[in-house]
Amino acid sequence: MGESILRVKAADESMQAVNDFIHSQLPKGCDDMLLNQIDLAVEEIFVNIAHYSGSEEAEIVLDYHIGGDGSGVLTVIFKDGGKPFNPLE
Repeated sequence: MGESILRVKAADESMQAVNDFIHSQLPKGCDDMLLNQIDLAVEEIFVNIAHYSGSEEAEIVLDYHIGGDGSGVLTVIFKDGGKPFNPLE
């Protein structure tokens, strides 16, 4: 499918737009349990950006590829202009 980009306000009210964007890029009939896991991870990252980064905007870069065996690989990258955060520190 290739790379797609969404830019949104880094705020709670953008969460639904972020989920809708990601869901729109996935194949129809995607397993509900997998969607729930993706939603949980995306929400955790986006809410942290919205609440703690100090950034006004967030960019979500999504890349989805289907392999020769029919399996898919989803890569989601979050970017923001806020203060750096290292969970290991």
